[in-house]
Amino acid sequence: MKDEKPWVCIIRTTNDSCYLLMTVKEDKKMGVTAFESQVEGIRSFEKTYYEYRERGGTWVGSISLNALCYQPSIVSLTLEEAKALFSESVVMHVRNVAGSFYGVPLKPEAKAIWEAGEKPMAI
Repeated sequence: MKDEKPWVCIIRTTNDSCYLLMTVKEDKKMGVTAFESQVEGIRSFEKTYYEYRERGGTWVGSISLNALCYQPSIVSLTLEEAKALFSESVVMHVRNVAGSFYGVPLKPEAKAIWEAGEKPMAI
């Protein structure tokens, strides 16, 4: 049985900003990254972390740095609840040497929601 509200990802960055994670679709349009369950959301991040760790070498450093700079939290929000948190209605490409993501910047009150969410195990 599906959860009533979709599960989405809020990313918290090292400068204490929060973003709603977005996905670039095949048609180049943006969409909210959503999961059918909290477990699915957690597993999607942990799978990526483990795949990079298995590659070894510099991949381990990159995924570790990425996990520290871009901290995901899986939370349950409706689209209306998410929109109410937008600080701007714009998708930003946030990046550093270890990776990047697309996200919508959120208001400071999103930090409390990020804190309440489930975090994947990265390291």
